[in-house]
Amino acid sequence: MKIAYLKRVRKADHGTGGELVLKDLRTDKDLVLFTVERPWLDNKPFVSCIPTGTYTVKKRDGSNQDLKYPDAWEVLDVKHRWGILFHVANTPIDVVGCIGPNRALKIDANTIRGYHSRVAVDDMDKFLSDAGVSEFTLIIE
Repeated sequence: MKIAYLKRVRKADHGTGGELVLKDLRTDKDLVLFTVERPWLDNKPFVSCIPTGTYTVKKRDGSNQDLKYPDAWEVLDVKHRWGILFHVANTPIDVVGCIGPNRALKIDANTIRGYHSRVAVDDMDKFLSDAGVSEFTLIIE
């Protein structure tokens, strides 16, 4: 069983930065990543980060190659929203309501920027797939 906690550490007009901790409850191992998201704009589709809460996240099966990210991790049951994914993104502009995992994060008065997002997405996939996980619980604070 896997569970993940996303703690939003910086909320600004230009974006939201966070810390994502994925936990493997069987082995007591953690993977710590950082996130970039859009700012909070009342959960408006394509421009806002999603609300705090508890969600199920499932791996897309990759069968629909018409999708931009056919094998991404998708956050399900977000009220009034669909297609919320974890995918490569270094800045809030790179996502349209999704979550961009990163290995490092720079936050200052005018910038929320992630670094090494491709590596972070690969690390996340490996961490989850090593345990044969196809879904997990995400708690956003």
